[in-house]
Amino acid sequence: MLKEEQDHGYLTDQECNDYINLLRRASERIFIRHPGFRKEVDRMTKPLIELPSVIQKRLEDENKALLADLADKNALLADKDSLLADKDSLLADKDSLLADKNAELDRMRKLLAQHHIPVTL
Repeated sequence: MLKEEQDHGYLTDQECNDYINLLRRASERIFIRHPGFRKEVDRMTKPLIELPSVIQKRLEDENKALLADLADKNALLADKDSLLADKDSLLADKDSLLADKNAELDRMRKLLAQHHIPVTL
């Protein structure tokens, strides 16, 4: 559609390229979770010739995004490890409390047995 507008003289070459670049940038943000759609928009709007500096900038931006995702995943893994350590600590506390309870029950049974009081459980 933009090429038609350009052919009819409604848009200059620069305006057409600017609209295409805006579409590409918008699609990168809108379709961040839908790589298939993003690739399709890229395929339709990708210029035939890309300057090395433009390619480098795009790759640097993609790299930054990947590093940010990796940092988020590492933070989540650290949180998971912390929660697992807390769980293990709680289980150890539970086992300790159960052992204390069983020891107290045994002590009470012995006391009751000394006084010939039958214990039924």
